[in-house]
Amino acid sequence: MGYITRDFVESWFHHHISPDTALVEHVQSVAGTLVTRLTQRLKDMDLVAYFTQMLMEVFLEHLRLFKKATKIEDSRKVVASFFDNEHCDDLWAEICCNPKAEEAYLRGTVDVLLYLLLSEEEHNSAALHQLLRDAMVKQVCMRVFQTVCQPDYLNATIISVTKDNSLIQDTLVAALTHGGSKEELQVLQQHLKAEIEHLEKTGLTNEDQQRKSCLERFLSALTSGELLHRPTSLPEILNEEELESKLLPTITASVERHFEDSAKHIVYEINVECQHQGDAPAEKWVTTRRYRDFQDLQLTLRNILGGLPTDMSLPAQRSLTKSERDLLSSKLQAFNTFLKKATSESFLSNLQVFEAVFAFLSKEEYTHVTKDSIKVIDAVFAQPFRAITALTRTDKTDSVKSSVAAPLPVLRPKTVTEEDEDAISLKVSVALLDEIFDLRSSSNQWLRRQIMGILKQIIRATFDGKVNRKIKETVDWYTSSEQIASYIEGLTNSLWPGGHAASPMETRSEKARVCSALLTRTKLIGSVPDALMHVIGIENGIQGMVRLFDMFQHEEINKRLIYKLMEGFLDTLFSEYRVKETLRKVRVNVSTGEGDLENTLLT
Repeated sequence: MGYITRDFVESWFHHHISPDTALVEHVQSVAGTLVTRLTQRLKDMDLVAYFTQMLMEVFLEHLRLFKKATKIEDSRKVVASFFDNEHCDDLWAEICCNPKAEEAYLRGTVDVLLYLLLSEEEHNSAALHQLLRDAMVKQVCMRVFQTVCQPDYLNATIISVTKDNSLIQDTLVAALTHGGSKEELQVLQQHLKAEIEHLEKTGLTNEDQQRKSCLERFLSALTSGELLHRPTSLPEILNEEELESKLLPTITASVERHFEDSAKHIVYEINVECQHQGDAPAEKWVTTRRYRDFQDLQLTLRNILGGLPTDMSLPAQRSLTKSERDLLSSKLQAFNTFLKKATSESFLSNLQVFEAVFAFLSKEEYTHVTKDSIKVIDAVFAQPFRAITALTRTDKTDSVKSSVAAPLPVLRPKTVTEEDEDAISLKVSVALLDEIFDLRSSSNQWLRRQIMGILKQIIRATFDGKVNRKIKETVDWYTSSEQIASYIEGLTNSLWPGGHAASPMETRSEKARVCSALLTRTKLIGSVPDALMHVIGIENGIQGMVRLFDMFQHEEINKRLIYKLMEGFLDTLFSEYRVKETLRKVRVNVSTGEGDLENTLLT
């Protein structure tokens, strides 16, 4: 705060107006009060909810927009396509692409923040309010956001936070063959030649000689193009068919008994056992189905296969009288014969059949696939026979059921447990992986469900079964007093090195930026765990990381992400106020150049 007031207030007030220190001291005092009030707010903020929900939602929406924008053929128009695809009410294009509009937006956002933190007396002092606002915008916001949104800065940050053990030859080759440019290849060759020349000039030890020989072989393979066209030795590539065969479980099912439900319908209880591939223990569960569910599965299988064997016929659909109870065992046997055939290896080798059978045997409520067909069959054949049966009955029981719906259950507030929080965090984590690696594109929904199940197991294993607790521990550490102090120290040293205002950051050479981009893409690809690569396939893994890298290579798009996250943070911090709505009005005023911002804030 001392540096800000010195550079933004003292620099002109003492030289041109008055040597009196009262104004500077008052500004510092109010600024200190602002920091104190903001700190108190932060202590009560649910940071875990912000990081696991708000932040992830914004990031996922941002990633979806970028994926949609990259579908155009002209890569030079990605930024324009990105902002064209966003919601018409977001109005980010003008702010992120026009420096004057961006500064106006930051002024409006800081105005909102000051309005929420200043007392009424402090807010009514127009001169003080403007001093604080312009100091924050000019000395902090503009300088910080212009730096962190630059692709080269983000690349350097990713390089610093990712592990060096991801830097191996295979990931480097993958980075060159997926999204690599001619410039990157040239820079890499230059670096290799320079390193080889350096080793030749210095005294060569045995270790240096081995290193030199290795670099020469790599350079030769790179120059000839041999290295870029041969298969990589990364984890085994599993295409969809291979992955299906590795994941398909063995299923057995049998009908053991039947009972009547509350609506007097006959319900059959099915015992299911599912043995997954590998050493995983078998899963066992019990599900219930009615006759019409069996009928729907039969019609579905017939449509898939073009017909069914004669031994897959279902027993007649009629209720058994007391004198016919001895026929029950033969009826259950017919169901079991049908299920045994449907779950046989020859049948389940057809993936469409497997999906249909697995959906039928799952613990979830069964959704009819051929509902319309069953209605047609029922109307044409079943109803006349039911009418005839009704006329020949000896008992005169009333078959008309009451159509009055039962009252809805009273919903009581549910206490959010640690398991519930884990479920939310796990769902968000899986959704993030789903979006990055584009698993939704798989036409095989059963395969996708299996992949998502394995991803959940990997995440649980990574976080030792307590996802939310691990996230909370990580957030608590990053937001601890010691860490925040280090952030402030780092920011101060960056903006005021040695106590003096930093000169504008020089743009690094093209060669340095190209080298940094290649290194970032290499480390991102290498950061995907082998277990995850085996599940999603190497091509999906590489393409996902390259897509993530490409998203950060556009400054305007980065600004939108940073500002959206900032708005979400402020909305969570001041949850009792309509911050989100107010900031949207700020964007409208900035984008249209109309409206009175002060009246917007007062409203």
